[in-house]
Order: sequence, then C-alpha cells, then structure tokens
Amino acid sequence: KKFFPKFQTQTLSSKTKKIGDGILVSSYTQLRRNKGLLDSAEFEVAVLDEAQFIKNPESKTTAACLAIKSRYKLALTGTPIENRLLDVWTSFRWLMPGLMGNRKRFEEIAQEKDSVKLVRKQIAPFVLRRLKSEVARELPEKIFIDLLCPMGEAQKSEYAALVEQTRAEIADTADDGAKKRFTVLSLLTRLRQACCDTRLLPWNAEAQSAEVGGKISVLADRVQELILSGKKVLVFSQFTKFLSLIKESVSAFVAPENILELTGATRDRSKPVEIFQEAKCGVVMLVSLRAGGTGITLTNADYVFLADPWWNPAVEEQ
Repeated sequence: KKFFPKFQTQTLSSKTKKIGDGILVSSYTQLRRNKGLLDSAEFEVAVLDEAQFIKNPESKTTAACLAIKSRYKLALTGTPIENRLLDVWTSFRWLMPGLMGNRKRFEEIAQEKDSVKLVRKQIAPFVLRRLKSEVARELPEKIFIDLLCPMGEAQKSEYAALVEQTRAEIADTADDGAKKRFTVLSLLTRLRQACCDTRLLPWNAEAQSAEVGGKISVLADRVQELILSGKKVLVFSQFTKFLSLIKESVSAFVAPENILELTGATRDRSKPVEIFQEAKCGVVMLVSLRAGGTGITLTNADYVFLADPWWNPAVEEQ
C-alpha cells in the first residue's frame, strides 16, 4: 500500500482458490499447505524473507519453496548459517540450483579443512552483505554485560540433587549409549531450569516457594531502576513459565499496561510490538526467544536482558 498502491496484492490463505496477478504475500506455513496452487503460477520475482526457514533440505517447507517458478530470486536473512554449513547449500539450491553441486559432494567438502573459505569464495559474487557499521553509522555499538546472579539455597540444593541423581542413572545404563545421551540432555534442561528458578522444575510447579530465584532478584532490581528512568526494556527467555514468574515479580512496581508479552500464544503479534515501539514512558516487554526471534522488528529498546541463553548461539543472535 505504501510503495506500490497501484499493484493488486493477495495474501495466501486456506481460502485462496487461485493465485492472481500482482503481488502474493505468504507465510511459510501457508506456502506449505497450498503447495498445489504454486504449480500453475509463474512469478517474475520471488523473495524469501528469513530464508533460514528452508535450511532443512528434507522439510516440506523447503519442498514448497523449491516448487516456486520464478525468473528472479532473492533470499534475505540475518543468520544464513544456524546449525551447519549445509544451511548455505540449501539456500543456494533454491537460488541457483547446481551452483554448489549435489548434497553428497557438498557434505564431503564441508568436512575438509578449508571448507568455509572455499564456500565463501564460491558464493561471494551472489551475496550482498550489509553491516550496521556501514549503513547505520549513527547507531552506537552494543555494550554487552554479564550479570552474575548467585543461586539461592533452594536452587543450590536442587542443582546438586539433579547432578547426583543423573550420575547414578548414567552408572546404571553404562552399556546403553543412546539412553545415556538422552539422560544427559534431559539433565541439561533441568539444570538450566534450576538456575532460573526452582519453580520451573515439574515437581515444584505448584509449590508456593517463599524463595525467589537469584535471576529474578537481580533482574527485578535492574528493571525497576530502568523503568523509573523511563527506559524501554526487553526480557528474553526460552521458558514461558519463567516469563510468567518475572511478570509476577515486576508487577510490584510496573503498571499492568506497561508490561507487554510476546510468546507463541500471542494471537496478534503486531499489537504489543506497536505499543512498545510508540511508548513514551518506561515499558517492559517479556518475549519468548523462539516466538520473538523472527518476524518482528523491535528497534526502540534501550536495554535487552537474555534471562537464559538458547542452545544455539545463532538463534540467540537472530
């Protein structure tokens, strides 16, 4: 509407019967569900935003994107590699089929010593990269601070008990490698929860613990100070339950209308984003790392707190 008011624009949905002329806008989910409609459509230009969504060469979403017939193609992403070098191969398989050879040969190359250098040289002519320092020089550099949050006594106790219990389980499954790996992964999740707050652990979910976890104590103090100074604050966590506990804590000094939430359960994602962006006073938004990692633009935050790190650093960076 803003840049091409004369163009006919269509949004792909479950009610779409036919793809018309003009501009077609679609989510990856709808693209996958309506793959059959793409067979009869030909486009001049196809653009994939957040192109890392097709990183899995075997997913149905990737197959739907590969079915798009287009003369020109663009892939936009801030994290072209999330897990492995194969992510780049999948993007270029969509952009320029054949440029990087077949999958088997590429995976062999990826094991070689200078594979990253080789791939970078291969794709360099087709990549337009823009750094913040080049296009937005007026923006200051981000300042990263590690906030140490001492665990409370209940957290220390749960942490130690989890470690001892898991050691015993691993000793009992010494010959079962797969079960041992699963046990360790499960332990890591539980230890992360214990470090956040003991109430995240399933057996403490209903407990009305008097002790507030170390992270919430530190976070609440910082957020209160910033809100009183009129700052805009973002708090990210992978645990939605932890976000609820944080909300409960900051509600003591922040008005309800100044606490915003964005999780997988949020129906209208644009509403809290708009309120946050346009707020003239101190406001805090609690965001699920997975839900808030892509598809939204939050440029007005003064401070960002990562209450607990994500498994994958590339996802966290995104």
